[in-house]
Amino acid sequence: MISQARLQNTDGVDQAKKIAEQVTTLNAGVPAKNITVVGASKGASIAMFVSHLVESQEINIVIMAICHLDIVKDLKQGQISLFGNVLSIYDSADELAGSCQDLFIL
Repeated sequence: MISQARLQNTDGVDQAKKIAEQVTTLNAGVPAKNITVVGASKGASIAMFVSHLVESQEINIVIMAICHLDIVKDLKQGQISLFGNVLSIYDSADELAGSCQDLFIL
């Protein structure tokens, strides 16, 4: 298990690149199906970008409280693709998050 707390004002893209490197290194000895990247809120956007960078169909990605309609639109316009087994969780009462279903429509 690798876990780290983000420092305040961390650049999400830089953090995603570091985590993607860790995943790639870990995947040299651990099957991708046994690797899970989890993030909530800003951490979820980082996890999504890790998925995009690693491009593994077998990795597991858990994203929580992220997919507001505007975020989904931005991701689609930025041509960010999700790879792997993706689980999206959000509270239906959360006004800032929503379903990521539109990201999975080809």
